[in-house]
Amino acid sequence: PKICEVPILEEPVYLISPSKEGEVGLQPAIDFDDLKEEKLIISSRKHALRAVLDNIVGEREIGLDIVSETESLDIQKRLMLEGHGSLLLPYWGFNQELQESQVIARQVINPEVNLKLLLGFRSDVPQPKINRVVSRQSYEFMVNLVKRGSWDAKILPQGQKFFESLK
Repeated sequence: PKICEVPILEEPVYLISPSKEGEVGLQPAIDFDDLKEEKLIISSRKHALRAVLDNIVGEREIGLDIVSETESLDIQKRLMLEGHGSLLLPYWGFNQELQESQVIARQVINPEVNLKLLLGFRSDVPQPKINRVVSRQSYEFMVNLVKRGSWDAKILPQGQKFFESLK
């Protein structure tokens, strides 16, 4: 089967650490190269974020101090909150902890690390109406979250054009 991927949105990645006295919430950005000074708790190599990180690490020829690799976001958060290291996550992954003043968050820049959300579908067969309806409603839901400021992401023009063509 032929698979088509449409980029829907792009979200920045943040370095998440336990809050410190006098520091809470969003903080100034951190350069990617400075991540080498951080103890990191991240997912295994099969996750998209890890692939993005590994690619940048390879290009920049720097090493990261990975203290734990785990698949469970709940375990990653617990380890971070217990002071074992910091996390690299998009905003949705730590929004609750940020609102509860448990963490500090710094966007990773130079280069800016982003995750893209893609819609994948078979392009060699017509899509059933239910697939188009659910995809469109999901897209509209995501756009509304971004517009309300509930999701720190940027809607990509490719996704916009694709869903306009489905009307």
